Amino acid sequence: MDPITRFKSYLSEPDSNGCILWNGGTSSAGYGYYMFNNKNWRVHRLNYMLVNGSIDDRLVIRHLCNNKLCVNINHLMQGTPKENIEDQIKAGTFVYGERNGRAKLTPEAVIDIRTSGELLRVYSERYGVSMALVSRVRLGKSWRHI
Repeated sequence: MDPITRFKSYLSEPDSNGCILWNGGTSSAGYGYYMFNNKNWRVHRLNYMLVNGSIDDRLVIRHLCNNKLCVNINHLMQGTPKENIEDQIKAGTFVYGERNGRAKLTPEAVIDIRTSGELLRVYSERYGVSMALVSRVRLGKSWRHI
């Protein structure tokens, strides 16, 4: 079976929202992946490229439906990383602060950093983060939602 036919075999029929979902392998972040021409692709980006041609490497493919597994070309659009983040914030799907599975700080730690006058190094060692992050938290540039 050729790679494109195999790729299409992993796609669902459109659901009630019109999303055509990927039923193959996924990443821990919830995106579909597929090996094509010896490169591992996010399936929405691959499908967009197969239909529309090349994609500027500086751009991302945005999910207008907010469904990471959707490959419906009518739900996909090129955009900047900033536009993509704005989409996620608007949809309430942007992962920040304690919702980020890799976050080392907690809201309590952020409050501690902002309300005490100890040296950045102290917090860096206490919470296992860089002094740069502690500085950004203290200045309100990181963890702005707290």
